[in-house]
Amino acid sequence: MMETAKNFLVTRGVDFLVQLVAAVALYVIGRSVIRLVRVFARRALEHRKLDPTLAKYIDQTLGVVLTTLLIIASLGVIGVQTNSLAGLLAAAGVAIGVAWSGLLSNIAAGLFMVSLRPFKKGDTVQIGGVLGDVELIGFFGTSLLAPDGTKIIVGNAKALA
Repeated sequence: MMETAKNFLVTRGVDFLVQLVAAVALYVIGRSVIRLVRVFARRALEHRKLDPTLAKYIDQTLGVVLTTLLIIASLGVIGVQTNSLAGLLAAAGVAIGVAWSGLLSNIAAGLFMVSLRPFKKGDTVQIGGVLGDVELIGFFGTSLLAPDGTKIIVGNAKALA
């Protein structure tokens, strides 16, 4: 029995270790590539003089999507069946969507706010009883700078209402 375990570790263990090292290398290199892509995208958006709020939103979305694809690719290198992983992610997505309906409403509201632009960076607004200057419309919330200098983050769903 000990000999069988030793043979298994020597034959399969080395293969797994090589796959693991390759997956970590892919992830590290991929993060660097994602950083470069995001810098290039930010510069392109700035060059086109796109609204800073929309540019930041596109940058954040690009980072999330590329990181998700990188993680799936790294898991594929290790040997995880990514097609079954896709089904698992879809089922998990439905469960998370139901559980996080409030959070998803903030994301949807953020998309509407960026596209409809009811206000932009620098505007003074009152949201949910909070008065302040808009600093950023993010993925989940809108950041305000109150007159007393405090930074307040209000959920996008509340900001859009």
